[in-house]
Amino acid sequence: MNLIYGINDKPKFGQMLLQNGVWNGEQVLPEGWVENASSIHIDNYNHDEGEPSDWNQGYGYQIWMCRPEDVYRADGAFGQFTIVFPQEDMIISITETALGALNQQRTLDITWDFLKAFRKTEEDPEAYRSLQRKLASLSLPQPAVHPYSPLRDRINGRTIRIDSGFITPK
Repeated sequence: MNLIYGINDKPKFGQMLLQNGVWNGEQVLPEGWVENASSIHIDNYNHDEGEPSDWNQGYGYQIWMCRPEDVYRADGAFGQFTIVFPQEDMIISITETALGALNQQRTLDITWDFLKAFRKTEEDPEAYRSLQRKLASLSLPQPAVHPYSPLRDRINGRTIRIDSGFITPK
């Protein structure tokens, strides 16, 4: 089976990680691979720097460990995260454009605040049911994507000449 991973497949990828490599009832990754991949193979924590960021918690096979215990994530560019919470049987996929690690760390910090609140509600059954209802109703539409310039139809197929920084249609 081929696993194709693209930007809109982040929730599917996270779900497969959460299910230890099983997708649609089929073991598509070798048994034990997810556990191994989400374990620290590279310890990148500098004990002299104080409180480490989420980028200094250790690294597995293309998977970063996170500050909350037993939470790990696969990162994309500029703030794309697939975060797996095995204890909660939950994944969160985030797609944003956050330039620089500081902005990306803020996103993760907000996510960890959510996790703390989520874990607290588990102790209160009514609060937990209320949170579940609220989460089920949340949805953000995909942003409108315009992959081509509005000028595309005007310039497509035309030959354009550039002389000394000036564009002249031919």
